[in-house]
Amino acid sequence: MLESFITLLFCVGMPAVLLLALLVWLARRPSGQRTVNPYVQRPTAGPLTPASLAAFDAMVARWVAEERLSPAVGKTVRDLIAADYAAAGFGALQPAAPPAGGAPVAATPTAAVGAPPPAPMPTGSAPPAAAVGAPPPAPRTTRRSMGAALLALGTRRALLYLGSFLLLVSSLTLVVFNWASFPPIVQVAILAGTTAALWGAGAWMARQPALGTAGSNLQAVAALLVPVVGFALSRPGLLDLAPRPAWQLVSALSLGLYLLAAWRSRRAFYSAAAVLAALSLIFAAPRAFDLGWKSAVATGLLAALVALTTRLRAAGAPGPASSVRWVSLIGAPLLTLAAVALYLAGLSSGAACCVTLLAAAVFCALAYRAEGRRAWLWAAVALPPLAIQVALDSAGVPLRVHALALGLSALLYLWLSAVAERRLPPAAAPCLTGALLLGGLALLPAASSLAAARLALPPLVALGASAVWLIEGGRLAWLGERRYGLASAALGGAGALLLGWAGALLAATDLSSGQIGLLLLPLAALCFAGARWWPGQRRAGYDTALQTLGALASLGAGLLALEQPATRLAGALLLTLIFGAQAGLRRRWLWAAVSLGAGLLAAVIALNDAFSGRQLLRAATLAALALGAAYTLAGERLRRTSHRYWSWPALAWGGLAALVAAGLALPQSFVAHPLASLIFLGLAGLAALHSARWQRGIFGYLAAPLLSLSVLVAAFHGFFSGWQPVPGDLAPIICGLAVGLALLGQVLRRVERAYALPYELVAFALLPLAPLVALGDAARLSVTWATLCVLYGLALWRYRLSWMLALAMGAGDLALLHTTAWRFPGGHPARAGLLLAGAVWLQSVASAWLRRRPVPWATAGTWGYLGAFCGGAGALALAAGSDGYLATVALLLAGLLAVLAQIEQRAAAAWGSLALMVAGAWLLHVSAGMAGAWAAAWLVLELVALSLLGWGAIRAGQPHWRQVTGPGALAAAGLLTVATLAMGGGLPPLSFALASLGLLLATLAVRERTIGYAYGAGAAFVGAMLSQLAGWGVHELQWYVLPAGVYLLALAAGLRRFQGQRRVSQLIETAAVVLLLGASFGQALRPTGGWTYSLLLFGEALLVAAYGALARLRVPFLGGIAFFVAGVIWMSIDTLRLANQWVLLGVVGLLMVLAYVLLERHQERLLRAGRSWAAQLRAWE
Repeated sequence: MLESFITLLFCVGMPAVLLLALLVWLARRPSGQRTVNPYVQRPTAGPLTPASLAAFDAMVARWVAEERLSPAVGKTVRDLIAADYAAAGFGALQPAAPPAGGAPVAATPTAAVGAPPPAPMPTGSAPPAAAVGAPPPAPRTTRRSMGAALLALGTRRALLYLGSFLLLVSSLTLVVFNWASFPPIVQVAILAGTTAALWGAGAWMARQPALGTAGSNLQAVAALLVPVVGFALSRPGLLDLAPRPAWQLVSALSLGLYLLAAWRSRRAFYSAAAVLAALSLIFAAPRAFDLGWKSAVATGLLAALVALTTRLRAAGAPGPASSVRWVSLIGAPLLTLAAVALYLAGLSSGAACCVTLLAAAVFCALAYRAEGRRAWLWAAVALPPLAIQVALDSAGVPLRVHALALGLSALLYLWLSAVAERRLPPAAAPCLTGALLLGGLALLPAASSLAAARLALPPLVALGASAVWLIEGGRLAWLGERRYGLASAALGGAGALLLGWAGALLAATDLSSGQIGLLLLPLAALCFAGARWWPGQRRAGYDTALQTLGALASLGAGLLALEQPATRLAGALLLTLIFGAQAGLRRRWLWAAVSLGAGLLAAVIALNDAFSGRQLLRAATLAALALGAAYTLAGERLRRTSHRYWSWPALAWGGLAALVAAGLALPQSFVAHPLASLIFLGLAGLAALHSARWQRGIFGYLAAPLLSLSVLVAAFHGFFSGWQPVPGDLAPIICGLAVGLALLGQVLRRVERAYALPYELVAFALLPLAPLVALGDAARLSVTWATLCVLYGLALWRYRLSWMLALAMGAGDLALLHTTAWRFPGGHPARAGLLLAGAVWLQSVASAWLRRRPVPWATAGTWGYLGAFCGGAGALALAAGSDGYLATVALLLAGLLAVLAQIEQRAAAAWGSLALMVAGAWLLHVSAGMAGAWAAAWLVLELVALSLLGWGAIRAGQPHWRQVTGPGALAAAGLLTVATLAMGGGLPPLSFALASLGLLLATLAVRERTIGYAYGAGAAFVGAMLSQLAGWGVHELQWYVLPAGVYLLALAAGLRRFQGQRRVSQLIETAAVVLLLGASFGQALRPTGGWTYSLLLFGEALLVAAYGALARLRVPFLGGIAFFVAGVIWMSIDTLRLANQWVLLGVVGLLMVLAYVLLERHQERLLRAGRSWAAQLRAWE
C-alpha cells in the first residue's frame, strides 16, 4: 500500500509540482530584454540616418534582383522606406539601381551625398502622395518563384523534420528490434553519443550569427532523442525494467531535462515537451489506478495550467505561455473524449467519468476567461448535463428518471439564461440553446415509453409556459424580434405536450383508442377557439401556432377514432363539423377542403356499413358519381357568392369522386351489365354540362374520351343485345366512331372552334386502335389500313395539316404490305423489303415534287420525307433476314439519298448515302462469299475510288460532297481498318487495309493540299510495314518500337521545321521518348530482362539525350537523362535491400539534416547555380 502511494505521488504529484513551480518562476521573473539565443547579443537600436535608410533601400533592391523577394513585395517595402525618408525630413530618396548579375550593392546612399538636405517637413505633415499609393496587386506565382520556393524556409524545415523523424525511427528500431546486435552499453553509447553530438553541434551553431536558427533546431532534434535514450537504459543488460517502470523512468527523465531546457532557453518547444512529459508520467502510474481517474487528474492539471498562462503572458513570457496554452487547449478535449470512450467501453467507473466531465467544464470556463472565445463557454454549458446523465447511468436508475432529469435541466437552463441576460450576457445564448436541446432530448424517452411521458412531460410543459411568461414579461430581449417567434413556438409546443400528457394519462385507463380520440377531439376544437379569441388575438404568432396545433390535434385524434369500427363514423362526422366551423370562422379554402374531405370519408364509412359484396361495389360507383355531380355543380354555383371559399375545394373533391367513379366502373366494363357504360356516359354528360356552364371547351377533352369509352364498352358486349362480336368486328366500329366524332366536331365548329377541337383530336387518336383489334386477319388489316390512308388523306385536304401526309404514307405502306401478304401468300419476307424500297422511291420523288408547290403542300413535302424515311427503315428491317436482299435495299436507298442530295443540295443526305453505301457494299462482298475482314479491307480500297469521284464532283461545282468524300470517307476507312483486326482475319488483311488507308490519305493530301494527310499516310504505311513484319513472325519488341519512335521524332522535326508548331512537336517528342525508352525500361524491369536490356536502355537513353543536346531540344535531353537515372536506381534497389533497416534510416536521416545545414549555409550559391542551369535550358526548344 505504501509503495503504491509513493508511486502515485511520484507519477502524479511530482510533475504537477515541478510544472507549476517552473511556470510561477517564469511568471515572477522581471520582464526585461530577453533573447531566444543566449550566445548572440541583441544589437541596440540607433537613430535613423539617411545613410542607413539608403542602405536598406539598396539591400531590398538587391533581394529583388536576386529573386529572393517578389517584385511586388519589394516595391511595397521600398515605397515605405521612401515615405519614412521623406517624413524624417531628409527629402526625396532616389531609388537605387538594381545590381547587375545579382552582385551586392554598396550600402551608401546615392542621392543624399553631394547635395545639402532640404528643409525638414513639419512633424504633423502627411507624406507625399507618391509615397502613399494604392496597395500593390498580389504577386503572381511564376516558375521562378516556384523554383525559389524549393530553397525557401519551409523546404529547409521540411528537410529537418523528415530527417529528425528518420533518426527517431532508426533509434527506435535499434532499441526495440535490434537490441541483441551490439552489447547494451555500446548501443546506449551510440544513441547517447548521437544525441550529445547533435546537441553540441547545435550549441556551437547557435553561437554563430548566421546559423542561430539552425543550431536551435538541431538542439530540438537532440531533445527528441532523449526519450529513446531513456528507454534504452531500461532495456535488458542495463536496468532491466518492466514496461511500466520503464515508462515511468523515460517520463521522469524527459520531464527533468525538458524543464531544465525550458528554464535555460525559455523556448516554447521545451515548455510544451515538459507538459507532455508530465502527462505521460501521470498515465504511467500503476495499473491499480483507474484510467478514468488519471484522465480526471490530467484534466485538472491542464485547467490549472490554463489559469497560469494568463499570468505568464502578463509577466513577459509569451513563448512558453503560448506552447503551454496550445497543449492545454488540445489535450483537455482529447482527455475528455478519452474518458467518455473508456466509460462507454466499460474500462472506467462512472464516478471518474463524471469528475472528468466536471473538470472539463471548469477547464472550459477558465479557457473562456483566458481566451475570450465563446466556443469554450458553449462547451462549459454542455458538459454538466452530460455529467448528470453519466452519474444517473452509473447509479442504474430507470429511463423515466433520465427523462425527468433532462426536463428539469432544460427548465433550469432556461431560467439561468434569463438570469445571465443581465449578469453574464455571453452565457445567455448557450444556456437558452442548451435548454432547447435538453428539452428535445427529453422528448426521445418520452416518445418511447408512456411511463416516461407521464413523468417527463410536465417539466417540458412548464418549460414552454415559462418561455412564454418570460418573453411576455420583457425578458430574453437580446433575441430581438425573434423572441416572439420563440414564444409562439413555445406556446404551440406546450399545448402539444399538454395534449400528449392528457393522452398518456387516458391511456392508463380502460378506454379504447377510438374513445380516447373522441375525448381529445373537443380539446382540439378548443385550440381553434383559443386561436380565434384568446390568446390568439394577442399576437399573430399565437394565432398561427394554435391553429396549427388544433389542426394537428384534430387529425391525430381523428385517426385514433377511425381505428375502431364503433367510433369511426362519429369521428368522421366530428371532423366534418370541426373543420366546417373553422372554415366558417376563418373563411379559408383550406379548412373547407378538409371539411368536405371528411364528409366524403363519412359517406364512404356509411356505405361500407350499409352494403357488402357486389352491391357495395355498384352502390359505391353510383354514390361516387352522385357525389361528384353534386360537389362539382355546387362548387360552380358558389363561385360567384360570398361563400366562394367553398367553390374550389368542392370542385376538387367532386372531380376526385368522379375519378373514383370511373375507376370503379372500369373493372365492371368486362361484365355484361350496362352500369359501366352508363357511368361513362353520365360522366361524359357531366363534363359536357360543365363545358356549357363554364363556357370552356377544355371540358371536351374529358367528354370525348368518356363518350368513346362508353360506346366501345357497349360495342364489346354487342350493345347488350345478345350479339357477341369477334375482335376483328371492332375495327370498322372504331373507324365509324372516329368518323362520328369528326362529324360532331364539324357541327360544334359552327358554335366555336374550341368546342370542336377535343372531339376531332379524339377521333384521330382512335384511328390507330383500329388495326390493333384486327391483328391476325390479313384481309381486315388491308381494308383497315387502306381506310386509314383515305381518312388521313381527307384530313390533309380538309384541315390543311401537313403532318397528315406522313401518316397517310405510313398507312399506305402497311396497306401495300398486307395486301401483298393477303393476295400472294408464302413469299420470302425479305422480298417485301424490295417492294417497300420501291414505294419509298415513289414517295420520295412525290415529296420532292410537293416541296416545289406553294404552301401548305411544300410543308407537306417535308413531312413526306419523314414518311419515306420511316418506310426506308422498315424496308431495311424487312430485308435483314438475307444479306443479299439487305445489300440490295441498302444500295437502292443509298442511291436515293444521293439523288435527294443533288436535288435538295443537302449535306445530311450525302452523309446518309455514304453510310448506306459502305454498309451495302460490305454486305454485298460478304454475300458473294468473301471473308468479313477481307471485305472490309477491299472496301477501304474502294473508298479511294469514292474520294476520286468526290474530287470530280467538287470540280463540277458540288461543294456538299467535299466533307463526305474527304473526312467522311477517311473516318469510314479508319473504322473498317479497325474492323479488319476485330474480325479476326489475321495480319494479311490488316496490312492490305493499312496500305489502302495510306493510299487514301495520300490521295486526300494531293486533293486538299494539306500536309497533315501526308503525315497520316506515312504513319499508315509504317503501320502496314509493322503489320507485315508481324505476319512474317518477328517477335522482338524492339523491331516495332524503333521504327515507330524514329518516325515520331522525324515527324516532330518536320512539324518544327516546316510549320513552326513547337508545342505539337514537343508532345510528339514526348510520345517518342516514352515509346522508345519506356519499352526498354519495361523489359529491363522484368525478371528475365538481365543485363542485355539494361545496357540497351542505357545506350538508348544516352543516344536520345545526345540528340536532344545536339539539336538543343529539352524533351529528348531531359527524357534521356530521366530514364538513365531511373535505370540506375532500379539496379541499385537490390543492393539497398540488403542493408540493415536502422542503419539505412539513420544514414538517410543524417543526410537530410546535413542537407538542411548546407542549405542554411549555401542557399544563395545553390540558387544562383540552379537559376543559371534553368536559364540555359529555357533557351532550348
